[in-house]
Amino acid sequence: KIISRLNLTFEQLKMIKYGQMFTYWIRRREKTQNILILENHSTFFSIKRWVENGGSVFGIEPDLIIFGDGKHIIKSLSFLDEIAVAKSCVIKYFGDIDPEGFLIYNSLKKNYSDLCISMFYPAYKFLLDTGKSYDIGQSQQNMNTNVLEDITLEFMQVIPEYVNKIKDLWNGKKRIPQELLTYEVLKYLSNNVRQPIVNSDCRFE
Repeated sequence: KIISRLNLTFEQLKMIKYGQMFTYWIRRREKTQNILILENHSTFFSIKRWVENGGSVFGIEPDLIIFGDGKHIIKSLSFLDEIAVAKSCVIKYFGDIDPEGFLIYNSLKKNYSDLCISMFYPAYKFLLDTGKSYDIGQSQQNMNTNVLEDITLEFMQVIPEYVNKIKDLWNGKKRIPQELLTYEVLKYLSNNVRQPIVNSDCRFE
């Protein structure tokens, strides 16, 4: 505010505005294109460990894996420009299936509309196919119906057969944590089950 009132620019003051850092794993800095953002800590380490050991995640080999740390990523994603050419990257988001997880994704889409961000549908499909769900309980979840409308619209365009399930979970105040996708599960899926890869308009090549 002070800089604005004085009609000064960052360039005049030789300043650079950096985004707040996030925790990440990178395969090769010079060739970062496919990015996977994960909401929670344990899932980040599970997938990081799996990829480091040569595994793919539903057929995808991400160049960069980011620990979003819940809502923290909404502000910190601007740091991506420090380690990659953000506008040339394909960014997939995977979080909990609950109002808060959907709110984080929806906020990223709106705040970074110039980036190619979409949901990592194969992972969400896996969670929905497990048949498991848990009460949201007393946790403070933002039940924003506009977010539900946006999310179901996206699901309708990609995997419409899951839209009613998303609505039922929301209305029933149920959630499916992304932690169900563990290192052991990834290993099992790799050895026994080939999950179909579902993409949206933004694709991992």
